[in-house]
Amino acid sequence: MAQALSLAESLKKNQPNSSLTIGLVDKKSSEIDYDNFSCQVIEASEIGVPDFDSLWKKYDIIEFNTAVKPFFFKYLIQKHTEENIFIYLDPDTYLFNNFSSFEEDINNASIVLTPHIYQTVKGILNKVYEKENIFLNFGIYNLGFLAVNTNFEETTDILNWWGDRTLEYCYIQPEKGLFTDQIWFNFAPIFFKHTKITRHKGLNVAPWNIHERNIIVKEDTYFVENNPLVFWHFSGFRPNEDLQVSQGFTTCNFENSPQLLPIHQEYQQKMLGNKYNSFIKIESHYSKLKREYEETLENDNLDKDSRSLLSKIKNKIKAQLD
Repeated sequence: MAQALSLAESLKKNQPNSSLTIGLVDKKSSEIDYDNFSCQVIEASEIGVPDFDSLWKKYDIIEFNTAVKPFFFKYLIQKHTEENIFIYLDPDTYLFNNFSSFEEDINNASIVLTPHIYQTVKGILNKVYEKENIFLNFGIYNLGFLAVNTNFEETTDILNWWGDRTLEYCYIQPEKGLFTDQIWFNFAPIFFKHTKITRHKGLNVAPWNIHERNIIVKEDTYFVENNPLVFWHFSGFRPNEDLQVSQGFTTCNFENSPQLLPIHQEYQQKMLGNKYNSFIKIESHYSKLKREYEETLENDNLDKDSRSLLSKIKNKIKAQLD
């Protein structure tokens, strides 16, 4: 929640005319005062996801969170018919500028996608996946950001197709060609002709692409080459740990890119100021519910095994007596 509140503050500062809704894939906690939030909070159970309870039972927490994203889009589009542009941002993103430099892209497309990378990988990108093959496993595009424009008829088709896939196939099983809601969008530019793959390098700057983004500062404003830095995706960021540019990636650090240190320090301070250390102690309702559900299943299976064993023993004794 500290991530979402930090995002909300950055949005209010850089895009004051926008409206933010937090999609809560949880139940509201009595330990959190939501009335003090500057944005609306809507529980996933309230938006009409088909067979909602089956999702938390079969998916892990990451799979579950990503499975409901298409339905938040549908819900908000239905509620706000006066709007035509809707943008999803992962809670661990943070704005440093407004979206004005991106308007041409979204105004002329049904959806806008940001690739994980724009260039071939030189050197070693990741300790496990050394080259571009990491994105063949997890998706060419990063779904920590997705913009949709309802002025295009195919937008409805996209959301319906995406929702159908996440209801059934939102697993983290890259060996089967599955990775949450994200990997399905490999097909989007093929299936939907008004899909836009943006070349704006100031969108979705993240650990996996910082090696190809030259961050500079001009008059207290961050730029990525000729584009303003609109938002950073702080994937894997832990404010209580030593600051790192990219957890798990080997291409960049504060020694060779010192201009990145203030960016991470600002986000760290926002996270801690938004009660990160308090929020992380609150257990997710659905994590607890799933744990109890799985314990019940395990006990039921043990009971079945015990009954089966007892039945075999009885039959064996009966056979010996006969």
